[in-house]
Amino acid sequence: MRGLTIGALHTYKSLGMILAKPELSAAPIKQKKIDIEGGHGSIDLTEFFGYPQYDDVTHKFTFAILGDDLTGQYNRIKNALHGIKDKITFDDDPDHYYMGRVFVSPLAANNKVGTVSIECDCEPWRYKLAETVISRAVNGTDIIILLNGKKRVVPLVSIVTDTTMHIEYGYNVWDLGAGQFRLPELELTEGENAVSVTGTGQITFTYREADL
Repeated sequence: MRGLTIGALHTYKSLGMILAKPELSAAPIKQKKIDIEGGHGSIDLTEFFGYPQYDDVTHKFTFAILGDDLTGQYNRIKNALHGIKDKITFDDDPDHYYMGRVFVSPLAANNKVGTVSIECDCEPWRYKLAETVISRAVNGTDIIILLNGKKRVVPLVSIVTDTTMHIEYGYNVWDLGAGQFRLPELELTEGENAVSVTGTGQITFTYREADL
C-alpha cells in the first residue's frame, strides 16, 4: 500500500494509514516590490541577489483509517507523528526527501472509518536521498564538471596529496594541501560548474543536490 515514510515510520506499514489524497504544493516565491510613489508600476527586488528566494511550503496528505478502535489508532498516530521534524519520503519518489515538521489534524470518524490529515511544513527543497560524490585522480591539470540541481550548495572538498593542489573556480583561486575544506566562494549553481584542478593526488567533491 503506497504512502510515505516519516523518519523511521511508514504511514501504512507502521500505522495502518491508507493514503487517499496527496496534495503537493510549490514553494511560494519571496516576492519583494517597492511602490514608485507618484509613478507607474513598482521596482521588483525579487531577484536582488540574482535569483529568487523561496518560502517554506506545506504539503498535505489525507488518510483513511479502519477498525473498531479508531480513537486508539488515532492516538497512536498522533503520538508517533504530531510535532516531529524529520525526513519525509514518498513511495512514488523514493530517491528524494523533504525535510519538515508534521502536524496531525483532528480525527473525523464515521462508524468504523476515520479520516486523518497530515500537514507537513517543509523546507522549499526536494533533496536527493544520496549525496553526489565526484572523485578524480589528478596528475597535471584537469577540468572537473560538477553537475548541480536548482539549490545552490557549497561542496565538501577532500584532498589527498603529498604537496598542494591549485584550484580555480570562476575568479577564485586556492592552493590547498591534504585535508577537508568548505570554501564559501566555491558555491555551485544550477547546471554545470567547471572547476580547474592542478597537482598530483586525489580530489573529491561531496554535496547534496536539491530542486523545488
